[in-house]
Amino acid sequence: MLGGIAVLTLAGILVKAIGLFYKIPLTYLLGDEGLGYFNAAYTIYAWLYMLSTAGLPIAVSILISEARAREQANQVARTVRLTGRWLFAIGSVTSVALLLLAGPLARILGTQDAAYTIAAIAPTLLFVCVTSHFRGVFQGYQNMVPTAVSQLIEAFGKLGIGMGLAYLGWQRGLGLPVVSALAVLGVTLGTALGTLYLAVRYAVAKRRGELAVGQAEEVEHIKIGRRLWAIALPITVSASVMSLTGLIDLGMVIRRLGNAGFTVGQATALYGNYTTLVVPMFHLPSVLISPIATGIVPALSAAYSAGSREEAAVILGGAYRVSALLGMPCAVGIAFFAKPILALLYPAASVESAYTLLVLIAPAIYFVSVLTVSNAALQGAGNARLPMVSMVAGAVVKIAVGYVLLGHPAVAMRGAPIGTALCYAVALVIDLSLVLFRLGYTPSLGAVIVKPLLSSLLSIGPCALLYYRVLGELSPHLGVLICIALAVILYFLVSLSCGLVRQEDLGGVLAHFKRKRRQGQP
Repeated sequence: MLGGIAVLTLAGILVKAIGLFYKIPLTYLLGDEGLGYFNAAYTIYAWLYMLSTAGLPIAVSILISEARAREQANQVARTVRLTGRWLFAIGSVTSVALLLLAGPLARILGTQDAAYTIAAIAPTLLFVCVTSHFRGVFQGYQNMVPTAVSQLIEAFGKLGIGMGLAYLGWQRGLGLPVVSALAVLGVTLGTALGTLYLAVRYAVAKRRGELAVGQAEEVEHIKIGRRLWAIALPITVSASVMSLTGLIDLGMVIRRLGNAGFTVGQATALYGNYTTLVVPMFHLPSVLISPIATGIVPALSAAYSAGSREEAAVILGGAYRVSALLGMPCAVGIAFFAKPILALLYPAASVESAYTLLVLIAPAIYFVSVLTVSNAALQGAGNARLPMVSMVAGAVVKIAVGYVLLGHPAVAMRGAPIGTALCYAVALVIDLSLVLFRLGYTPSLGAVIVKPLLSSLLSIGPCALLYYRVLGELSPHLGVLICIALAVILYFLVSLSCGLVRQEDLGGVLAHFKRKRRQGQP
């Protein structure tokens, strides 16, 4: 499990790095207003993306893991075939619908010029659905490499094609809405390339016998279909709730800022600044946490199917510990270094508006890290409906707090990150209660809160002091890089000394890669 997580984590780090190379020049090219158009389309896409793909790929991996644990090859085959058809149909419908509704959606959101970017991103939904099907199949076999490679292909396509098209449009003097649409088109084409790779990889794996799926005709597909949708629908609803609140934010932020005295142009610029500088930085640590959730769902499902609650407890303990180990220092580090990190990447004028918002949203990074594992634990244990409760409760808090604070002139844009932090705090408390009562498991307080927090403060605090008192005055950009690198080293050593990082963790990852090399796999 740790080996698969490591593969996805390495790929995710590279994808995020490529994303920065994409977003940073795009910030200079489009400005805050152009990014407002870009992010309007991307917010709509993100919600439909979640709606289309959140549940079925996880359900596929769960059913395949269960069938493999019981040595039911025919059930694996039927699951693969059914989900392939359904995801293709869902992707086709959502792509066409988004394309046809691009204009009306832009008018509803109060940004008519965003219609071009919405239309440009519409075909991506079809490719994403097909991609998710193949990823779910490979993850069911606990093979994370195809998923990682496809993510890299998508990222490189977005960077090369998107930036190339946007630059050409800018050189020809096209308006900001059109240039933004050309940048978004890179996302569509990059996703198409990732889909093509997975289709070829799947065909090769079947021919080599890596995916033993049996004969689909010998299995009752109605029973499998019911089980699949029973898992997929609750996961889809719970996962899409936060994307839906992001979509609500898009309309609410601009309109409520208008009530606070801002013009439409000013409100769009503030929204573009927040969604381009703050939100990506808030989501950046998820590259370390999402692979944990992806890895434990099939592993937990197999453990519970085999009746091994002891193994399930070991998996849960490791997942919670690693999520806190990674999430806590990210939250503390971003809170301490918000301004210098943003200044390293973005224009100074944009940073001044954004860094306080990043400080306010930083605690939510830790909440999301542990919440992600809790949701995956409930899903892997066959309680896929329960995360809906916590996510809906959190979404209600986010909307209510955001609505009140955004319309208050003294708070204004700061209401968005405050609402987000409170949202995930409430969702986490509810989720941990559900894990306790339904799974009979309580994460260790020391491993999940006390040790990560103390280790973070002991390692990041002195480095922040060194930056603001010495290195920041001498060389702000180089100084923050040195201090972050030093904090990482110190945190690893402190975590190793207090037992947060264990030698068997490192040994397990190394053993995974050695085994893959012996098997001739990348």
